[in-house]
Amino acid sequence: MVMDAKEQPMVAQNVQAAMTMTVKEMDAMGMKGMGEGSAKTQVKPGSSVGTYDIGTTVPFAGNWQLKVDLKQAKPPASAIFNLAVK
Repeated sequence: MVMDAKEQPMVAQNVQAAMTMTVKEMDAMGMKGMGEGSAKTQVKPGSSVGTYDIGTTVPFAGNWQLKVDLKQAKPPASAIFNLAVK
């Protein structure tokens, strides 16, 4: 949930998300030389104020990172979530 400084839900504009796998993790999985892994994401408003649904389909299992950016928040904010996909 996106909240303002007073801990109230807020609508954020320009919410962006990226799903990636580090080069180190790719190498450890036997994909040396392929660079960073990535998966497409879609961000949609959620069912209540301040929530967002992020859809993605990862191409393979492993340790992924989901980075969410709020570019137009004041100040701009971001969060990184580590996800183990099996």
